[in-house]
Amino acid sequence: MAAAGCVPIGATSVPRAGTRWQTYGSTDRGPTLNPLGAAWSPGGSSAGSAAAVAAGLVPLATGSDGAGSVRIPAAWCGVIGLKPTNGLLPSRDRAGLNTPGVLARAPHDAVAYLRAVAGTTAAPPLPRTPRVAWTPTLGFAATDPGTTDTARRALHRISRTAP
Repeated sequence: MAAAGCVPIGATSVPRAGTRWQTYGSTDRGPTLNPLGAAWSPGGSSAGSAAAVAAGLVPLATGSDGAGSVRIPAAWCGVIGLKPTNGLLPSRDRAGLNTPGVLARAPHDAVAYLRAVAGTTAAPPLPRTPRVAWTPTLGFAATDPGTTDTARRALHRISRTAP
């Protein structure tokens, strides 16, 4: 990332080896709070990265994902979480399930991360006008109106940040 021009800002909260995966409990630096609401959990082991992105401290942050450790904090903090296809990037575990990922505020930042760490051919080009399909019900679910409104606002916010 540094070779691609990124400036490292610092380290975020990460659970210690052999401890529970949550970062919202007691750590030596205090709990990681969700910027969307201090009473809410920011998610799993990449929650510090998700919280930093959601709070606007950085445009993107790295994480690792084997069982949702990028995707869950991204969803709970309202940012984009990308776990690349297993094998695309070097894995730190023998099974190859835990892969580096990224948490970002905008789709083009997630693509820039993937291009920087995997090479330019690994990330598909973003279309000039990204297309999105969205439904609040998937054709069958009764969704809470507040949840629907929040998701719709997030979709509009993300679409405004696309290049």
